[in-house]
Amino acid sequence: MKKTLNIMLSLFFLFSISLSVSSQSDQKDLDQAKLAKQFIGNWVSEIGTDTIAFMEIGHSGKGLYFHLEWKAKGETYSTARSVLGFTENYESVVLYSIWQEGIVGKDIGKFVSPKKLVMERFLSEGNHSISINEIEFPTPDTWTWTSKWRGMETTWEPLRTLKWIFTKVKE
Repeated sequence: MKKTLNIMLSLFFLFSISLSVSSQSDQKDLDQAKLAKQFIGNWVSEIGTDTIAFMEIGHSGKGLYFHLEWKAKGETYSTARSVLGFTENYESVVLYSIWQEGIVGKDIGKFVSPKKLVMERFLSEGNHSISINEIEFPTPDTWTWTSKWRGMETTWEPLRTLKWIFTKVKE
């Protein structure tokens, strides 16, 4: 009985190690630059009554550039420009943005699966995460941006969640 229990524990231990190693190597093998290309195109999201977010995303070498406009009743009321690149080893995605008010932000994260990017957002001060953003690509023509926002609070409570669904604009 004791021998059987030891064999079962040994097998369980080996199985858990193999799962851990395979999940780490699966995530490490994700080509962050290739997966980021899913963003390329023109996108629109309805974010309220008569209000949309429009995004034009193109490539510049392996990186991407973003032009974002928020419009209410056809009039642009806010804009942002962003560039997306990678850390030197291409293991992480880095997005720098500047909003029309001059505020600069940085998002850093990685694709954790071929269809999901998780990033933390920091303001220009750099050491306080104001949100966690999850971007998922359920189809080639749609993606969702879910932002778990805490602003300048020091804890994640109260947590405000925003969700936008972007649809590819047919050209």
